[in-house]
Amino acid sequence: MKKIKTLAAALSLAAAAFAPSAQASTLPSGVQNDVSAATVASWGYTQCYSSTYGATGTAISSVLAGCTGDVLMMAARRVGSDMFEVLAAANYADVIFDTGTGNTTHSANNVEWYFNSSYSWGFAGAGDIVSRTSCDTAESEWTGGNDRDRLCWHTGGGAMNGGWRAGNFIGLNDSSDWEKVLLVADAPGGEVPEPLTLSLVGLGLAGIAASRRRKAA
Repeated sequence: MKKIKTLAAALSLAAAAFAPSAQASTLPSGVQNDVSAATVASWGYTQCYSSTYGATGTAISSVLAGCTGDVLMMAARRVGSDMFEVLAAANYADVIFDTGTGNTTHSANNVEWYFNSSYSWGFAGAGDIVSRTSCDTAESEWTGGNDRDRLCWHTGGGAMNGGWRAGNFIGLNDSSDWEKVLLVADAPGGEVPEPLTLSLVGLGLAGIAASRRRKAA
């Protein structure tokens, strides 16, 4: 009976901790496709930047100054669509980790990230190889990756410039039909969040363990 009460209390605390707020409740693992804007909002993310793929000239420093949080998400969708073609998120520092101008990527949250404020910014699926010239022009038939898991924007001269690709859609540098989007979220305690279900289970198991320790004592 004590175990049940302890588990119930733990679950109650978990539910309170993940009540709707400005904090992220979910960190989607890996690259995601065809995700609705409503779903992203329910995860706790807020849009902080958007422009068409063809828009140029906004300073990267200005964009990042307007996008502050613990978690940063990069996404792309058709203008006017409520569905993101492709998106990925990770700890803020991982998304803007400077990888230089080569093909080296930074792995975080099952995503291959790359960023340089004077070259390009984007991601590919876990384990995928990129070919930056300056954006990633790799194609799955010779890299073994998934084209839908790729996103790349040009950042020449320290500014947000044309966006080369959104998943399978490439050559979008001058497009007014596609939108570059950044979203942010705050994680509970400043740490990257776990999915809600894992947090509930973890707290429940912790409650049972505590109950057993008290009984043994």
